[in-house]
Amino acid sequence: LNPPEDKINWITQGIENQEFNFVVKENDLVGMYRLQNQDELYWGLQSEKAAYLHSLVIKPEFSGGGLGRKILQSIENQLINQNIHLLRLDCV
Repeated sequence: LNPPEDKINWITQGIENQEFNFVVKENDLVGMYRLQNQDELYWGLQSEKAAYLHSLVIKPEFSGGGLGRKILQSIENQLINQNIHLLRLDCV
């Protein structure tokens, strides 16, 4: 409820860079995630082309129905189309 300033800046930067994606099902917001093309803050400078997935969340009432798997499959397809074959996942 009272996040530190560095976390607020991290979120603000993601919004400004249009990295947050919202998952809608039947006009309901059911989840979200952040997908980045680079992530020096958490992974450092990397030479390998990769995508970085953060903050994948699904509303509890929609959990257990395979939605997370569908989101990951969609991200995988998107990355393959962009010729990116490595996804790094931040998991808490």
